[in-house]
Amino acid sequence: MKKCYALLLALSCIQPAISQTKKVLLIGIDGCRHDAVLAANAPTLDSLLSNSISSVDALTETPTWSGVGWSAMLTGVWRNKTGVIDNTFSGSDYSVYKSFLERAELTTAARRTVSIVHWTPLNTYIIKNIDATINLTTDLDVKNAAVTELTSNNPDVLYVDFDDVDHAGHSYGFSPTVSQYTNAIATTDTYIRNILTALKSRPNYANEDWLVAVSTDHGGNMAGHGGSSFEERNIFTIFSNPHFTPTTISKSIVQFNMGGNYLSFTNGAYVKSPAAIYNFGTATDFTIECRVKLKAGFSGDPVIISNKNWANGKNKGFVLSAINGNSWKFNLGDGTNRVDMNGNIIADGKWHHLAIVCKRNGDVRMYEDGTLVGTQPLASIGDVNSNLPLAIGQDGTLTYGYHLDGNVAEVRIWNKATEESQLIAWMSQPVTTTHPGWSNLLSYWKGNDGSGSSWAELKGGNNGIITGTPLWQGPASAPAALNFAAAYAKPVTSSTYQFDTGNFTMECKVKIASWSGDPAILADKNWANGKNKGYILAATSSGGWKVNIGDGTNRADVNGGTIADNAWHHIAFTVTRGGNLITYQDGVQVSSASLSGVTGSIASGLPFAIGQDGTLTYSYKFPGNISDVRIWNKALSAATVNTWKDSAITASHPDYSMLSGYWPAHEGNGTTLYATGPVVNNATVYGTAAWQTAPPDTSFTYGVFNNTPRQVDMAVTCLDFLGIPIDTAWHLDGKSWIPATTAFMQAKSAGVTEASLIITPNPVHTHLQMQLSSPNDHPAIVSIYNLHHQVVKSYKIQPRKGVQQLQLDLPQLPTGMYLLEVQGTGYRQTAKVMVVQ
Repeated sequence: MKKCYALLLALSCIQPAISQTKKVLLIGIDGCRHDAVLAANAPTLDSLLSNSISSVDALTETPTWSGVGWSAMLTGVWRNKTGVIDNTFSGSDYSVYKSFLERAELTTAARRTVSIVHWTPLNTYIIKNIDATINLTTDLDVKNAAVTELTSNNPDVLYVDFDDVDHAGHSYGFSPTVSQYTNAIATTDTYIRNILTALKSRPNYANEDWLVAVSTDHGGNMAGHGGSSFEERNIFTIFSNPHFTPTTISKSIVQFNMGGNYLSFTNGAYVKSPAAIYNFGTATDFTIECRVKLKAGFSGDPVIISNKNWANGKNKGFVLSAINGNSWKFNLGDGTNRVDMNGNIIADGKWHHLAIVCKRNGDVRMYEDGTLVGTQPLASIGDVNSNLPLAIGQDGTLTYGYHLDGNVAEVRIWNKATEESQLIAWMSQPVTTTHPGWSNLLSYWKGNDGSGSSWAELKGGNNGIITGTPLWQGPASAPAALNFAAAYAKPVTSSTYQFDTGNFTMECKVKIASWSGDPAILADKNWANGKNKGYILAATSSGGWKVNIGDGTNRADVNGGTIADNAWHHIAFTVTRGGNLITYQDGVQVSSASLSGVTGSIASGLPFAIGQDGTLTYSYKFPGNISDVRIWNKALSAATVNTWKDSAITASHPDYSMLSGYWPAHEGNGTTLYATGPVVNNATVYGTAAWQTAPPDTSFTYGVFNNTPRQVDMAVTCLDFLGIPIDTAWHLDGKSWIPATTAFMQAKSAGVTEASLIITPNPVHTHLQMQLSSPNDHPAIVSIYNLHHQVVKSYKIQPRKGVQQLQLDLPQLPTGMYLLEVQGTGYRQTAKVMVVQ
């Protein structure tokens, strides 16, 4: 009797929620980085993040333009379907791939659908055929219009777009360290608070069930957005509703070790497989995996792995190649048609795992360090047999002109489309016979032979033949660097660096964990007062760095980024007299300030020093490493700073003649830093010369984002919350993140009305409680399906007639949405379950 009473109580509790009218408020904040939200005074967004299903590990696709991002978010499909590749919207197709607002309107015309935007192209191109589209010129006007809509009308789906954060990012930089950017976020936060207050003040609010969703179209960095860096692709997603259990969706972590000796392809060597088993015809699924370590700045599109003539992408066969001096791509051709996919930046001197999975009757999926970065349909591709050899470091002709500048290892080729879970589970470990796809493994070269002229193939003995001179490389130790805790260095001739009223640039690399005060890194001034003549690049007491310039009367100060992480950072500043003082960190502009107030000579008459100020007696010391010090008699361009930040300066540098001082500082012993370049001006080390050498970095850790939200999930989630069935003919790419909307989830039923199913908790981690009402005592099967309707777990149960409580121990399922089905005699019950790990 108690069990029946508990069930009736639970059902009575959820009844008000069931009768409430479902509504959606989607708030878009253009160009808003989540780490800047945390840095800003944004209590409304902070509260939403803490009391919702949310993720700061969500991703968008490239290129990271607003047209691309908002199209994906509002339609639920990627750019390969919308046709949008930039902000011109050229080639867009929204007649087929409609916004979710239009789909909501088409499903139920009585719904009021409204879009209020600051960025007009959203309503011009993407959002059509709804009740009201309102274009405004300020975020304040957008906020006021949204408040008016909520107080004066009865919207069912309301989209609100703010643009001022993006404006601030473009003007000052997309960074949590830029005050103008975080201030714009704080202002937007107050607007969102006003909107939510209006929403909750609606006279019928108690009978309404609102999903409040918040996200952004892209991130950014100090150079802007539109590229493929993680800072540009990383976005946040918030799904808030009073009935949701607060849940944070986070990336998973994968780590692998690369401590062996691997073949370098820099000198034009390549590996050729003697077998002809890599022609996959018209129907064979296949997967290609490898790990690569590349240096930035290479030329052309050198091959990583290929069996085709790479002179033309339509030629039969496949290729993984490096492109653009820093990233990679995949191409597949059948002689007439081609499919191309671009990856992200990988040429950073670190090992990366790359994978291509081709499902011939479906699509090709591109993975980077375990994270899915793109898909393309393969319907147009026919016979891909090239009848050319497979090569690593060359194309199938073995004569391609561009050479790979780096290493390749762990090459695996399969005659199956490897499941994502298997790909991730095995990307960080060697393949063994326990791999579930072992029988489909065609070839496996670890590539760590360390010597000789062949690559051992570990599956079928199909050893690869190395053509050219084999160059085997182990993990390189970091160059020796001087610790300046008890030392400083001064060039023999320091008067060379008195810049008076001229332009100049200074660069160096630093590695430090912590310090006291504001010690000098590079300087020629008395740092007792920032107005004193001269310049200084100094550490700050807050864990960062800054640059100060003074002319004896006036001063200019600009901050850099954070360096107190015991990792190497390239830091630089450029001075344009009458223009700006600009700081850079790791090749990206951090901040700038006008020098219009500093008009006099900055020549201090004091020596230039490394690790001290111009007096050579400043009390605070820099207890870290400084290396690769460079001084230029001109203000270098941002592109030049970025391109050469990790490269030794040679005569091929475009401004080589303007280099007035260059000390790599990797001697490893002694008390002299030898200068190189056009000006020979060695520096003497004073104090205790403590040289340090770090061990080789062999362990590589990456975040895997496959179980975190994607931009295309927003439209699907909003439609699902509204109770609109997703038609497969829409070909949406996203998935829904809506869990149970009450403490218990009452499932849809099919068959007989006597059966019922209630799930708790939801979301669930490892243990699921199932309240089942069965019309009979016959055996039943419980199946858990992923969103591809593949069974991931099944159980046989023996229910009794009536209501009972059953507990299921879930397998280690990846975070995401699943369907639980109970199939009994004469009934079938299904429920949606969110799993969170």
